[in-house]
Amino acid sequence: MKRISNALLVIVVLLLSVSCASLGQKEAKFTVIALDAPETAGDIATVPQLASSDIIRQAFNAVEWWGGYSIKTIVEEDFWFQPEPTALCATGTFDDTYLDMANYSEKENAKSKLFTEKYIAFRKDTNGKYEYDICVGEGQAASSQCYYQCFSSIGSELLVYVPYDYPLSKIALEPISNEKQMLDAENYIVTDVEGKTYVLSKADVSESTVLFDLNTVNIQTPAGLIQNAYSVVPEGVTPESTPVDGKIMRAVFALCAKSVYGKQPNAVGNVKGSYYNAIQIGTLLAQYGAKAPVSAQYNGTDYEVARVLEDRLIHHKSNGFMALRPYQLKANTDDAVNVASITFDSAAIVFLTDAASTVESLNAAVADAKVAQIEYLDGSVVDVPVADALATELVAGCGIAAVKFF
Repeated sequence: MKRISNALLVIVVLLLSVSCASLGQKEAKFTVIALDAPETAGDIATVPQLASSDIIRQAFNAVEWWGGYSIKTIVEEDFWFQPEPTALCATGTFDDTYLDMANYSEKENAKSKLFTEKYIAFRKDTNGKYEYDICVGEGQAASSQCYYQCFSSIGSELLVYVPYDYPLSKIALEPISNEKQMLDAENYIVTDVEGKTYVLSKADVSESTVLFDLNTVNIQTPAGLIQNAYSVVPEGVTPESTPVDGKIMRAVFALCAKSVYGKQPNAVGNVKGSYYNAIQIGTLLAQYGAKAPVSAQYNGTDYEVARVLEDRLIHHKSNGFMALRPYQLKANTDDAVNVASITFDSAAIVFLTDAASTVESLNAAVADAKVAQIEYLDGSVVDVPVADALATELVAGCGIAAVKFF
């Protein structure tokens, strides 16, 4: 009899193991995701329940959004000499000492801007507010914007803009605002977008003009017009050359860069606004394996489910949790929603506070659920009766990550 009892016990344990394993693989009828307040106010990345790999950056209260081109991509694809991560990059205009400066890709401190997080937007404003190129994106502080910018000095090369006609000598022969100057040579080589080269003497350079154009860069020389100019380099400099400290080895015209010329913008950047860590709401549901919803609400008000899944959740120091449109604008009040609750027909996102609430108070659609699971922050998962799951208290610091009904 003892042997039979032991055998039955083994069978029961095996059946329970199989049941639990299959339950873990089954899609939940309803999923409650519980989010504590972040450990650092204003930084949703410090919410214990969130996977750091899912965190993205999101602008809050941007004044404008512009299609632009990644300066990082231009540097990687077009520059012969890649800058050091700590290289101090400077954007300026000719005949002006002001420079907008930032490290290339490694911050000095948490608040520092990075040049690799800038995008260049080319005169896309049809109302005439901007008649010149501007830098946009997280790397550009609006208060530091250089108007009518002509160049960005990036390591040993220049990225050149053309807001108006100016002498080619401004690039090749004269010091720029940060006192850097192109390496001296008897001749300079201009290359167009098709790879054709033109040799200009110093005298030719002195008599040549870089011409303003909305879509390309042309250079008027004594010998004629060079169309779609791509780069300028001192004769003898090659990609294998060793950069000379303090000298510009080459210049690339931004409008004719490989990722720009004849192509649509590859990025969207903001003008003004502050950046926050964020998580896309649809990503958060997927992180916990929630069933795809067909309806959605913010604070009890219906919203299109596609919109809610696309929205980004941030934590604002003053306003708490907020749901933002990907390209949220300060002027559009519906682009930003202070959220006390986010509910779907198949899930709910609960923001935990010191005031305890129960899962049952969410009116979750679990009438036909057979069993429930509670997932804890430490990774443990406990199967519980549905009634117990519904009575579970959700309160700040409770250690619960999710409650699922099957």
